[in-house]
Formats: sequence, C-alpha cells, structure tokens
Amino acid sequence: MKRLSKYLVLLLAVMTVALCFVGCVNVKVVTFKDSSEKVLSSVIADKDGKIKEPKVDVSEGVTLDGWYTDKQYSGTPFNFETGIVTESMALYAKFSTNCYTVTYVLGYEPEEGEEVTAPTQDSINYNGTFTVKAAPARQAYLQFAGWSDGVNLYQKDDVYTVSTQNVVLTGVWNIIEHAVNFFDENGDQIGNTVYVPHGCAAAAPAVAHTLSVFQFEEWDQDISNVTEDMDVNALFKYVPTPEYYK
Repeated sequence: MKRLSKYLVLLLAVMTVALCFVGCVNVKVVTFKDSSEKVLSSVIADKDGKIKEPKVDVSEGVTLDGWYTDKQYSGTPFNFETGIVTESMALYAKFSTNCYTVTYVLGYEPEEGEEVTAPTQDSINYNGTFTVKAAPARQAYLQFAGWSDGVNLYQKDDVYTVSTQNVVLTGVWNIIEHAVNFFDENGDQIGNTVYVPHGCAAAAPAVAHTLSVFQFEEWDQDISNVTEDMDVNALFKYVPTPEYYK
C-alpha cells in the first residue's frame, strides 16, 4: 500500500512539472522596440494570442505610423484588432515626422477677366522653414500689406517656421486713396474732402459763382485719373445776360 502511495505521489509530481513546462512553453511574449532595438514595452499574449497596443511616448511633431515585424517596416503593420500572436516576437515602431501643407489664399475674388493665381508651396516637415513668396500684381489702386496667418503679417522673403499645424497665408490688401479738395473762386473749400481710389475719377461737387454772370467752366486740374493728393480750383467764365443789367 505504501509503495502504491509513493507511485501516486511521484506520478502527481511528474504531471505537475509537465503541466508547468507546457504552460511555460506556451507563454508568448511580444516585445515592442524602436528601430535602434531599444525596448519600449512588452506584453504577454492572452490564451487566444491577442494583445493590446501599448502606449508609448511620441515626440511633438512625430506620428506613430504602426508596429511592424521587422525594422525595414515591410508588409503591413500589425493589426491589434484581428492579429493573433502564435509565438514570442518583436514589433518595431515606425515613426514619421509630421508634414504640413502651406496654402496661399489671395484674399479677394479676382475681377472678371483678371487672370491671377495664388502662389504655391510644397508641404513642409515639422519645425521646417520656407521662404514667403511675393504676392501677385493687382490693380494700381490696391497695395499689398502682407500675408497673414491669423496672428502675424509676413512679407516676401520672410522665413516662416512651421510648427504643428497646416499653414494658411491670406493676402491682406489696402486700397490706396488720395485726398482731393475742391475750392471756389474765393478759395473756400467746397464740401468735404473727397477720398478717391488710386487711378479713379473724383466725383466733383456742384459749384456756382456768387455772381450770376459768371458760370462754371471747368476745374483747373484733370480729376479723371487721380494718382496723388490734389487741391482743385473752380474756373469760371464771364457770361453777361440782359437780365443782369436791368
């Protein structure tokens, strides 16, 4: 009886060791590394061979594109939803520097027949720079003030540093205006100062001489194409009428 008991104890011990050995052999460890073989994390697959994606620190301006089974990132990244781990393995993180678009916006709707396009710029990596481009030519009465990114105004050849978002540069335009003052025969100003866009005609006020025998003839300067500030004087001609002498 004692001999039988010893056999049973020995058999139980052997089975325990065997089960432990089988259990140890079936442990599937997944090691997460970067391309330099630095270990970022590790995890043991569950009984179904499933694992969860680890949380790793990612630098600003960098994106984790996925985990691959080799450092050359061949094939497709490991799918944590459907992928099954069948043996211990390593997964390598593929990181890429973020790339941002740069878009120039004219800041106005071109007039009919006006052929003009905004400058173009290739995408720029995080913390990269580009040289701001010149604005397209517009009508003479418009002056380009600069390209605005919503915070600062940039001029041609300025160096712009891209941070962590796409860049939109919108043109800011100012209308060039000239002050035109009109004066009567006594040197008194007629009405208020008129502000005229560069290259446009000034709207002249109505004017009459204090004496009816004088009629307005013209202004002493051409106001059909104003390109600078102007003081314009009314010119009159003598036109006597019989009624005037009665």
